[in-house]
Amino acid sequence: MSTLRISKSRAVSEVARPRIRLRLFKMDRLDKLTIAILVVLASYAAVLMFMEKRSSQQAAIENKRSQPAVQYLNPDLNNKIQQAKKFLNDNNLGKADMLANDLINEYPYEGQPHMIKGDLFMRRQQPIKAMYEYKTAVELNPDFLDKNTKLFQGKKIQVSIEEAQTAIETGLQVKPDDTQLKEDLKVLYYMRRKLAGSCS
Repeated sequence: MSTLRISKSRAVSEVARPRIRLRLFKMDRLDKLTIAILVVLASYAAVLMFMEKRSSQQAAIENKRSQPAVQYLNPDLNNKIQQAKKFLNDNNLGKADMLANDLINEYPYEGQPHMIKGDLFMRRQQPIKAMYEYKTAVELNPDFLDKNTKLFQGKKIQVSIEEAQTAIETGLQVKPDDTQLKEDLKVLYYMRRKLAGSCS
């Protein structure tokens, strides 16, 4: 008799278990609606968090860009650089050249005077010499190739490299064994690598 009761109770419990499982997976419309709303709210929260992170990164970049381009320069150097740029814009290349040379001698660890000297050589249609000046400027201040700063000069440097390449290739066709032109070509390849590795 006791074995019969045990077997009946097992049979009842085995029958009851599937019913309980079925009840857990049976949901009415309100349950389904609640789950759908929770999924939508979680997705919306994830999007908001992503947008907030992106906007804070964008604000940091804008803040970096809004800083003055020559904030690290002393006022005297800044005034002289502005004067040299004015000479260049007024096409007074002789005075710009003298002032750029003075700036290079007076501030040997500043890149901006070399950028001005490179601009001067570009005005004089001497792209190979300009390339060397830009190389020195970039080595002194890598921000000239950082697109996220106001000092970015990548496009101007790219133009000088393209013009220098044309001049070097033309020269090598005339004098294929010219050691100076071969050295210029090495510098050109170096500058191409610098540009490719920059933030331009």
